[in-house]
Amino acid sequence: MSVYLALEETADHLTSRDLLRIMRTTEIADQSGGAVHISPGSWLVLVGVSEVYHRKVAEALREIGYACDVFSGGIDELSAFDLRIRKEGQRDAVSV
Repeated sequence: MSVYLALEETADHLTSRDLLRIMRTTEIADQSGGAVHISPGSWLVLVGVSEVYHRKVAEALREIGYACDVFSGGIDELSAFDLRIRKEGQRDAVSV
């Protein structure tokens, strides 16, 4: 089961370098490979990770300067961008 961590910073204040740091930290802390979701309407940044690793990921994000809390709302998959670390044969960002 996935848990979403909402960053206190919104995407309109983050650079692409910031998002890359967040994605790399998420990949390292969550061996199953997390994803960063950005809701274009609010620019809310949600980091989707497996429930088992969400505390580890939250701590890792705080260590690199990004405060976050567990997001209790639902995510509208049709209005979010799903960003993942690029692997061979994958796109950098896809709209879901």
